[in-house]
Amino acid sequence: MLEHGINSLTLWSGGWPNPTAASGSARCNAATLLSTPAVNGFRVRGFDRRSAIAAASCVALAAGRRNATRTLPHSRLNEDELMRKVSDYLETIGGTTSIQALRTLFGKNALTDDFMARYFDVDNSKVRRPSVSLRKNAERIAYEENQAAERVFRYLHRGGGAADLHYVTGKYSITKQKLLNFADGSIFEAVGTELRLKGGALAVASAASQTGRVTPKIGHRSSPTALLTKAGFATDEVAARRLQRRIEGLLVTTGDGVLPKIAVYRALSLKPSHALKRWLPRAGLRIAANGDMWVDDHRLTYFRVRRALAAVVVVQEMGGQASLQHLLEQLYRPSEIMEIEAEELTAEGRAASFAAGLAPSPEVEAWRLEPPEPREVTIKVNPVAALPPPRETFILAEPDSSEQSLAIERPVLGSEEVKMEILLAEREVDPPLWLEAWVREYFVVENDQVFLPYIKPWTRPEPKDPDAAGPPPTVTEEEAILMNVEEEIRLRYGRGNTLVLANLFQGLKVKFLRRFFDVTATNEVIAKSAARQMRDAIAIASRIVMAQDDSVYTADQAFTEFGVSKRWLRTYFIVNHVTGALSLDTDPVTAWDAPLKEKAPNPYIYTRLIAPRGYVIKSKNGKFANSYPAAGILYG
Repeated sequence: MLEHGINSLTLWSGGWPNPTAASGSARCNAATLLSTPAVNGFRVRGFDRRSAIAAASCVALAAGRRNATRTLPHSRLNEDELMRKVSDYLETIGGTTSIQALRTLFGKNALTDDFMARYFDVDNSKVRRPSVSLRKNAERIAYEENQAAERVFRYLHRGGGAADLHYVTGKYSITKQKLLNFADGSIFEAVGTELRLKGGALAVASAASQTGRVTPKIGHRSSPTALLTKAGFATDEVAARRLQRRIEGLLVTTGDGVLPKIAVYRALSLKPSHALKRWLPRAGLRIAANGDMWVDDHRLTYFRVRRALAAVVVVQEMGGQASLQHLLEQLYRPSEIMEIEAEELTAEGRAASFAAGLAPSPEVEAWRLEPPEPREVTIKVNPVAALPPPRETFILAEPDSSEQSLAIERPVLGSEEVKMEILLAEREVDPPLWLEAWVREYFVVENDQVFLPYIKPWTRPEPKDPDAAGPPPTVTEEEAILMNVEEEIRLRYGRGNTLVLANLFQGLKVKFLRRFFDVTATNEVIAKSAARQMRDAIAIASRIVMAQDDSVYTADQAFTEFGVSKRWLRTYFIVNHVTGALSLDTDPVTAWDAPLKEKAPNPYIYTRLIAPRGYVIKSKNGKFANSYPAAGILYG
């Protein structure tokens, strides 16, 4: 049947093929009908919904209904069937979507506002994108309220039995009265602005929180004393900050911000785990695809500038010149990092690390705490400056038939590689070669003596026509322009074209942008590079050191001569709020406490206050018009 070898068939109005039909009849492709299960008497094996709709459309064409060429006409569906189809679609995608998406699928004329309000819940709070969701019945609402109340109970139990009432109700989207009525009012109670557990549940939660058995952090823990949860959250912020400082100190001083992750784990005797892997990105550390561990770019720039300032302090303390080897030792072995490592390498420190779930095993810890004298002799005879290729250190041996448990072995305990990585954390090897190259690049080195460099400051060029030129802008005026440009670049995700910025701010010149920013070959304005920031920091610190007793170097001078903002100066120096005098910040805690990076706002939640200039405008009716897409912010 139908295998006639012809490419098309002529259909009667009833659906039967008629090869001798008149030329005015509709014609359909034979392959379409062959792929349908049944169309007005045609029965073909297999099923395809699209093919069935196409075949039904062919039948409708034969009857003269030419408006149904692609899909079934939604206008002919009754209201109950249309409501069922829309409900099935919403259940498939999760229960909520936009009205515009539904009208695109089911037809604009079929889904009227009255129809949507009668059968579904319509949310018109978002004027630009109103949403529609399934209407919940009483059983569903009661089930969701019970689930929310149970989540509140678990949250209060992990937090010691009490929490802020307003925060809890907003976090779990449940009202105060529903919580108080849950389980006949035997679980929760409100005391002022605080929500508490009732009866013995409060005492149990308080005791569990005080003993550290529970934590409000997200995720489970391998043990009650573990520092990190399986989701990568730290239960003790002080201990987590100490661990972060150890890892960042090793990466910055030894590898200039990058080392193999296996070398870091073995050098600091850390146990690789899912909790540690998920915690690293939250601490500003990332692992590349090749296995290298990196410090975040924003934090690495801060640490590099701090290293330059630390070198200036060392040279100043030595009377204006310092031995190259002495300077390398000070930069490679910072006192604040060495104090942390000295405490971590004690028996008490390693026992605490093992209890926190960071140390590999007791056997490895016992081997690690062996007296280091035998290892020092070998290293001093044969010094090795470079880190060897990483190798696996910990492997599980095959279980013996006489033993019930697995024994952890270290087959390379006496190898040079493992000793190097352990001595790497203890800073018992020579400073790396890249550190000496860095000192020679940014400082003056002669006969193994390091001197402070002299960097020529910026001076205002003389105008070509002094009579026509007006007075030069003051520091306050230039600072106001700089603040506007910095905020605009932040809103544009860290970059902006010079032509766009010049059109936004009257009187803005490219020379001004080159003083305070980096301008690429494509005329994109971006923040200063780390190398340029280090040179500016060294130049400003040198002028602070060389200032006479009766004179000071002020923030206004640094702003004019080296093109640095006041906020940047407050980050790396101590600024006197009265006189504006600058002084060096020698606090070791501040040196490893990088400020948070200011992120640009989400392009989908732009408001009038935080949007770039010209991106939220008013239409003719006085309402705010749609914003431009995020791509236009970068390249518009």
